[in-house]
Amino acid sequence: MKRERWRAEYRFDNIVDCVELQPALAAALEAQRLYRKVYATDFLALRPSVTGKYDRIIMNPPFDMERDIDHVVHALDFLEDGGCLAAIMSAGTEFRETRKAIAFRALIQKLNGQFRDLPHGSFAEVGTYVNTVTVKLWKDGRRNYF
Repeated sequence: MKRERWRAEYRFDNIVDCVELQPALAAALEAQRLYRKVYATDFLALRPSVTGKYDRIIMNPPFDMERDIDHVVHALDFLEDGGCLAAIMSAGTEFRETRKAIAFRALIQKLNGQFRDLPHGSFAEVGTYVNTVTVKLWKDGRRNYF
């Protein structure tokens, strides 16, 4: 019964594209042959006219110099009107008082998005000790439920 419910709730026909700036990591993703397309480029230079739009976007952008904000805002251009975006971001996004961070929080609030703090050290096993959050939003502004 539990397995049948799980199969009904989760799709197995997803088509996944990846964007990876580092050539060696992009090549490793391509070698897995799991993805429809691997774009070995800077995401901020990519356009929806190249990739098309997506109904779901899951991302882990770079955090330095508030680039996570730039990437998430840019990703909204790739999101279908009823699509959902989830991203791992620097925890500083929630409290920084820079113009960019304040405007980003206002955008997330306008879209009824939510931030959720991740536990300290969530990515310590890969050598990252930055405190992180997830942000989730629907482009059409529907309410989020983590």
